[in-house]
Amino acid sequence: MVEVVNSLALELAFVEPDKDTGLLPINNFLLQIEEHCQKTPPAPEIVSAVKLARACVDKIFDTSAKFDAASVEWLAQWHSWMNTALERCQKEQPLPEFPAAWHAVAAAPAATPPAAAKVPAAAPTPVIAEDTVSPLVLNLGADQELLSEFINESQEHLANIENGVLVLEGDPTNADTLNTIFRAFHTFKGGSGFLNLLPIQALAHELESLLDAARQHKLAISSPIIDIILEGGDALKKFVTQILAQLNGNQAGQPILVPTGALIARVKTILTNPAAPVAAAPKPVEAAPTPAPATEPKLVALPAPTDQDEQSASTAIAAAAKPAAAESAKPAAGNNAAGFVKVDTQKLDSLIDLVGELVISESMVVQDPELLKLPSRHLARNLAQLRRITSELQRTTMSLRMVPIKATFQKMNRLVRDLAAKQGKEVQLVLSGEDTELDRNIVEEISDPLVHMIRN
Repeated sequence: MVEVVNSLALELAFVEPDKDTGLLPINNFLLQIEEHCQKTPPAPEIVSAVKLARACVDKIFDTSAKFDAASVEWLAQWHSWMNTALERCQKEQPLPEFPAAWHAVAAAPAATPPAAAKVPAAAPTPVIAEDTVSPLVLNLGADQELLSEFINESQEHLANIENGVLVLEGDPTNADTLNTIFRAFHTFKGGSGFLNLLPIQALAHELESLLDAARQHKLAISSPIIDIILEGGDALKKFVTQILAQLNGNQAGQPILVPTGALIARVKTILTNPAAPVAAAPKPVEAAPTPAPATEPKLVALPAPTDQDEQSASTAIAAAAKPAAAESAKPAAGNNAAGFVKVDTQKLDSLIDLVGELVISESMVVQDPELLKLPSRHLARNLAQLRRITSELQRTTMSLRMVPIKATFQKMNRLVRDLAAKQGKEVQLVLSGEDTELDRNIVEEISDPLVHMIRN
């Protein structure tokens, strides 16, 4: 838990009021802490503190989905207390007292977090009437296997949506990319409908209709349309993340609440009157100014030898067209090859372990002194053939753990695009060596460091 809290602290260093930077990573780290509390329950005070942090983060998601000054201050205070508490736990010392403002909330974790009580509430922002949150309750008992398969497929569809949208940003008339994104939303709609995930189905249906209108040339792809599609993908990503958390035993049975009403209303408005200017859709306050034409694009290079999910609600002016990034994103938009099957990683690891034992056993047999004494050429040829087959089997199974770095690199496209828009600069992302293969564990671990490097 100490390592996760330290990782969360690193994300807090990038948090700023009126921005959503770091919100999803902080939520993911908090999910890991909650999971740890379920597996190995710590002191009751730490459990209460974790519940308070959950209430604070959930309130951010349920309101503006951006930090405010009070929540930033409170989360910093929470980390300081948690860090001290974990250190004292390791030394078997008494835990620090809760700050005075925490006690009232500790008795009712689901209530408004302390941050909201410190600062007077801001004037309410006008909200579209249809901006409702439909609770999603999972049937984990009957649908667990189907939900797991739905999550596995969703990860690929989300990547296709994000990479495809970035291609459209540079080439709005790309028919193949339009069809790929349309199919991704269509599959989301079908799978969620089969599993009775009605809020996901409703959102995917509207986004599918939006893409279908573009395919039929009834709607032109523009920067505001790009932003809406990205926001829709982000909302679906929130659903997928929380479903996965419940499948892993975290807050199982609790309703999943992701605000989608306002986004659906915007899509319906566009579909009702495609000729109307889409610029009338709400814009965030921190929209970046248009970059100066004379500014030379900066290069961000990612040479190979990386959800997570870096999310931004920014709908600022798009960064300049990125030919290299667009080209690198195209293969991912159509990687549903019939020659691939998905295998549970536990089964894969078990197979590799068994092959390792087989190689050891083969070596013991071939080097057995009793067999070496036998003057049989036929036996020697058979043993040599056994060694060749075993060695090839070992090489093949070891290669199963190797995956290209390409998918990890392409996740950076969205991050660079949003950072460029926020900073008001033109940035061209150059990807090199995407076909390089690494062990999948290394690929998973390298993603977060790359995100921090690009941010800095």
